[in-house]
Amino acid sequence: MKKFNVLLLLIALFYKPHSFYGQQSDRLYLSFAATGRVYDITGISGTVSLPTPLASPVPTTAAEASNLAVGYDNPGGNPNSIVFINSDITANAPIYKNGVQMNPPVTGPNAQIGGIGTNNVPGTYFGRVYGFQSNTKILYPIYPSGATLPITAAAGDTDWNAGTTFGTDTFFDYENNIYTFLNNSANTARYLYKIAIATGVATKAVQLTGPVATVAGIRGMAYLNGLVYTATLTGTQGGTANTIQINSINISTGVSTAVATINIGSNFGNLDLASVPYYVPFTFTCNGAAFQGNSTFSTGYPSTRTVRIPISNVYGPGTYTINVSGTDFATTSQNVTIAAGSTFIDIPVTYNGTGAAGQKTATIRLGNSSTVCSVTATAEASFGCNSSMYISQNTTVYNVNTTSNPFTFPAVGSYTGNINSIGINPVDGLMYGTVDNSNTIVRINASGTFTLMGAVSGLPTGVTFNAGEFDATGNYYVKQSGSNATLYRVNIATMSATALTLSQAINISDFAYRTADGRLYSVSSDTDGRLLSINLSTSPATVTFIGANSSLIPFGAMFASSTGEVYGSLNTGGFYQFNLTNGQRTLISSSPASNSNDGAHCVTAPIAFSADLYATVTDGATTYSPGSPVTYTVVVGNNGPFGVQGATVTVPLPTGIPAANITYTAVGAGGATSSVTGTQTGAVNDVVNLPLNGTVTYTITVNIPVAYTGNLTTTVNVTSPANSTDPNTANNTATDTNVQSVCYNPVTNTAAGIDTRVGITLQKNPNVGNGNWPFTRKSAHVAIESNSQGLVVTRMETAALSNITTPQEGMMVFDTTVKCLKIYSDGAWRCFSVPSCP
Repeated sequence: MKKFNVLLLLIALFYKPHSFYGQQSDRLYLSFAATGRVYDITGISGTVSLPTPLASPVPTTAAEASNLAVGYDNPGGNPNSIVFINSDITANAPIYKNGVQMNPPVTGPNAQIGGIGTNNVPGTYFGRVYGFQSNTKILYPIYPSGATLPITAAAGDTDWNAGTTFGTDTFFDYENNIYTFLNNSANTARYLYKIAIATGVATKAVQLTGPVATVAGIRGMAYLNGLVYTATLTGTQGGTANTIQINSINISTGVSTAVATINIGSNFGNLDLASVPYYVPFTFTCNGAAFQGNSTFSTGYPSTRTVRIPISNVYGPGTYTINVSGTDFATTSQNVTIAAGSTFIDIPVTYNGTGAAGQKTATIRLGNSSTVCSVTATAEASFGCNSSMYISQNTTVYNVNTTSNPFTFPAVGSYTGNINSIGINPVDGLMYGTVDNSNTIVRINASGTFTLMGAVSGLPTGVTFNAGEFDATGNYYVKQSGSNATLYRVNIATMSATALTLSQAINISDFAYRTADGRLYSVSSDTDGRLLSINLSTSPATVTFIGANSSLIPFGAMFASSTGEVYGSLNTGGFYQFNLTNGQRTLISSSPASNSNDGAHCVTAPIAFSADLYATVTDGATTYSPGSPVTYTVVVGNNGPFGVQGATVTVPLPTGIPAANITYTAVGAGGATSSVTGTQTGAVNDVVNLPLNGTVTYTITVNIPVAYTGNLTTTVNVTSPANSTDPNTANNTATDTNVQSVCYNPVTNTAAGIDTRVGITLQKNPNVGNGNWPFTRKSAHVAIESNSQGLVVTRMETAALSNITTPQEGMMVFDTTVKCLKIYSDGAWRCFSVPSCP
């Protein structure tokens, strides 16, 4: 099945101030005990008369319009309904809802209440009504009722305790702070204070200037659309020209302005202001939020992305704390500065890389309020950085299954078009590739989902890129197919490419990045098939060919291990490792043929294979004779399941044997190769390449010195390279031990023996001629005696012994090289050095 999607980004709003209220929201209400009615004075200005009162509520008595609060009836079990709460200011006054006394009855505290307000901030205190005792700093829960809330001054504040309250009506802000007015002790300054409902700490918000700073009394206060409105009653009881002065306050600056004068004639009585909204310095537009850039979250990879949230209604320019939290996300705080003209904020969101793939929701919160945006993004299933390898062929990506030899290629997923130049980004563990005949990139996750990321600026279009790879820091390199001298480095985050010039034109099918030297490695797809490297640190990037020509081409998929090895998948079948010094290729495993392909592997991870290497050694004997040669046959081989390049073979010098006394040759079989050429001397230190069932056989000749004593021990070791694991190291070492051969044959004949008939003597033996000599020297063919001269036999060097044509059993010479008398026996020249049985 072909899969295709884009990053799922769902932006939802938990609570959006000023937009989810009913028809009575965003209005400014005035209640007036003189008339016993409630008025909508939204937008009032200039000098006006009282507008037509609302049809509802209509308090039972006029005095019940003294206090007014408007908000959501969450305490009454109706969180979506806006209600009017009103009461008289007297102690224990009944509380009315929409003009009707509550049932069961609710009464105010046993104190005179000078103004009430509903907390419409969603959360713990949602819908609760609070009020201050008249001209005091005592705060009461009104609905539901409760005990007074203790208030303490913020650290370093001296005005709260020493000052006097001036107006006791109230409103709320987004962080559940309730506001009131306070004059300092000298009565020279007036402040707006905020008290945290949760802690009772009073903090000075702003000093007031303008008419509100000097007005004689404030009887009502409410917040609407960035401004705090106050109502002041002027006139006297029984007067005929009484007015209500409406002023506004900029909550950020404290500057107040006269808004309207309401002529009320002879009316005179308590009044209050109320509104539904609470103060928020700016408004989130959550449905317009979007992550920036082309990156994505992927499992197993902590990463940070920026989400941009549009804002509007900037009522309070300044610096604010934005908190981010959520399952699998880091809990972070960041200060953002909002100017009057700001239209968005950028917030970093850090995913911890934990949890399963799928949708992840982060909450972006303004301070400690319930003003939040819920941002949901998808964490894609990453391939991770491990030993896994992948091959693309036409529209499909395959996993290279290395659990058996030959490899198999199970499918991961398919795209709607041909893709090529794939690579795994070590920064996010995801795969990227190019779409044929375009300059567009797709992102692929481990679930087989393909995401079209779009065109890359700087990449030519209408062409096919057939080679692709990431370096260790996430740079993506691609090369156009055919013979050319341009490479492109792609920045995935910005979707832009930079052209890199090569020192010469090359025609390749893929390349692999080697972290050990920072170079790309590839194989020329031209007829010479040479291995090559591209040095990215030079300008132009230097192309260097390695080793001799090879008929093993093309390699459409290349892979590099973090341990330094480079591999390739031959299009006609077979997975090989390259010798980076001479370009030699060693078959690691059989694999299916695959054309129009490309390879991907995380370059910061190792690639390792299993191979059971073994070693044997024997000379076919259990004893040796000093002064005689011993010939060993040493075999190293590979039982598999995979091939090995760069195994080391050592055969140390036997103890007491000089290096010059050892010669050896090596012959490979089954595709195995050795670095030994011709006949070498001394200890064996070889590097071999061993395909499955391949062997290297060493023929080692040891010339044993005449004076050599003790056991003759020869040991061979074969050691796997770093990229190969050996499941059975017990057979990696073999030893052959010979003991010295010594023979003391006792005399076995008891007869006198036959007479020796021929003799030569210089001793003037008196027995000569009388029949006693040389007859007394029994069983000899010739007897020779002298007391001043010796017998000189043929003398020659060891190397000259081979000049004797067809030596006969028992032939003797004196070897001037090893200084011993030698006899030819059993096909070899052997020294007479110790008592022995030749």
